[in-house]
Amino acid sequence: MPLDDLVRLLRDQDVGLWCKRAAWLIVLINAILVAFQLLGLLTHGDLATLPITLMTTLLGYLASTLWYFFVLYALGAIVTHLIRS
Repeated sequence: MPLDDLVRLLRDQDVGLWCKRAAWLIVLINAILVAFQLLGLLTHGDLATLPITLMTTLLGYLASTLWYFFVLYALGAIVTHLIRS
């Protein structure tokens, strides 16, 4: 991709918008993954270890989802702010 195209994208404020959209897309994809993971745990899980397995699964997905969401969303906000000023 030529440098002129990258500069044009920055001027058009597309980068900040797409970073924010990607953040929400990550939340959506991880929510679907959590649903499939929970479905698999409930159908094949051992009842004795089910609460611990559920907690570790949910906390793992929650931590990674929040991290990537906030990083991408903040990046989008920073780029948008730098372009406007």
